[in-house]
Amino acid sequence: MSYLASDGRSFVVRQPTQNDAEELINYSKILFASTDQLLTTLEEYDITVENEKVWINNLVQNPNAHILIAEMNNRIVRFLFLLQTQRKKIRIRENLLKKYI
Repeated sequence: MSYLASDGRSFVVRQPTQNDAEELINYSKILFASTDQLLTTLEEYDITVENEKVWINNLVQNPNAHILIAEMNNRIVRFLFLLQTQRKKIRIRENLLKKYI
């Protein structure tokens, strides 16, 4: 689905495919290097393209998961994944997010 950003540029939101694996890895590395506010650090993020393809496929097939990417000019500029869990502290946030999905 296509959207218009506040600056007038268009972007697409869609589910990723296995073909997005390498670009998603590159985007993730930039993201993990840019902040210490994420659960994963850049040093911990050691994944192969093949493993990323499996991860994408597993999330797309999982009815308790949602994964989306936003692309601008055919480059990933954002991604979101939600995974239902039994961990209490995270589960509360998931229930709030379910209202908007």
